[in-house]
Amino acid sequence: LIAVPGQRKGLDEQTGKEIDGWRLPMSMGDLRPCYDKMGHAAIVADCILNPKVVREMNSESNHFQFVCDLIVQCASRKFGRTWFGGHELDRRFKLPKMKYAGYVDEATGLPIIPEGATSVN
Repeated sequence: LIAVPGQRKGLDEQTGKEIDGWRLPMSMGDLRPCYDKMGHAAIVADCILNPKVVREMNSESNHFQFVCDLIVQCASRKFGRTWFGGHELDRRFKLPKMKYAGYVDEATGLPIIPEGATSVN
């Protein structure tokens, strides 16, 4: 289970002084190919949060936007240099009306490509 958020001490990046901050634990998986329901290719990464955080996101839109922004920031740090040429990810997003997408062949571990889908490569 992913830990609940909590306060922690940190250093201000610009002044170097100690400040109070918040820690939002999350687990972000590797990038993998995926296809939307129209069969268009995409690249996705799963992000797992504590269930309490998800409940709070669902109950308050400002909290939802804040956490999604942190997730995009985390993905940008993790994948930005290798996958996106060092560029920041676009912070505009639209979430699908589903909790999880994609099916994996259990024997090979590769994604199952829907009929008529376009290639990721």
